[in-house]
Amino acid sequence: MQVQVIQDLIAQGVDALAVVPVDPAALEPVLGEAMKKGIVVVTHEASTQQNTMYDLEAFTNASFGQTIMESLATAMGHKGLYTTMVGNVTNASHNEWADAGVAYATAKYPEMKLLDAEPRVEIMDNLDTAYDRAKELFKKYPDLRGIMGTSSLSAPGVSRAIEELGLQGRAFVSSAGLPNENKPFLKDGTLQSVVLWDPKDAGYALCALAAKVIRGGKFGNGLDLTHSVAEAVAQAARFGAEMVLARDVAGPHLASLPGGRCRSHPRCRRRQTARGPHPRAARPS
Repeated sequence: MQVQVIQDLIAQGVDALAVVPVDPAALEPVLGEAMKKGIVVVTHEASTQQNTMYDLEAFTNASFGQTIMESLATAMGHKGLYTTMVGNVTNASHNEWADAGVAYATAKYPEMKLLDAEPRVEIMDNLDTAYDRAKELFKKYPDLRGIMGTSSLSAPGVSRAIEELGLQGRAFVSSAGLPNENKPFLKDGTLQSVVLWDPKDAGYALCALAAKVIRGGKFGNGLDLTHSVAEAVAQAARFGAEMVLARDVAGPHLASLPGGRCRSHPRCRRRQTARGPHPRAARPS
């Protein structure tokens, strides 16, 4: 479906494509075609994408996966059998989060064991599939105590299965998730926590990145997560700095072009005449 949408946009002669790939590998040919036609291509949640000029990530994938796993480990009492659940096995970022979580648990909590028979469960980014697969897993593996999810639909689906099977307090899920979908489960204690970045900010930053590239902007390496993307964009507009969170082929970074004045960062507030990038931001090369 994404391939057809992108082909249609190429035919319309758009200037830029800002894409969140469901299957990065499947999009390589069509994104390559777009770039050959001079269309700016930027992506989000696609750290392995080759045919893109920049890939934007809201965080380092390893740290996000570790955060999800730490929440699950705490709920499980740092011991017991668990598995991982991804939206799509073709989604590179989801798999990187899951891999990082597993590596974290293996290194830090030796009494936590990954379910060898089904270490990676795919739900096709579907809530009902998450529910069905969770019920199957808990029935098939009575010792299963935890599921680490990467899709925002994992938590509500798994939580519903836990409730219906009467496993509250014995089985747990930690996942990326949206507040409204998980509110009832958080309220009754079935679900301990969900984690998520603000997709609105990510979308804004992705479009801002595309606009900068269209205007000839180039970005070097460096990373600054001191502020949220929304704060960075607002600050840039207010003080004339041009900021964008992005990743080129060498890795993730926040490029801050000099010329702006910042009063948001503590060090900059102390130096009211401070100009240029934040203390932990690298100037573009």
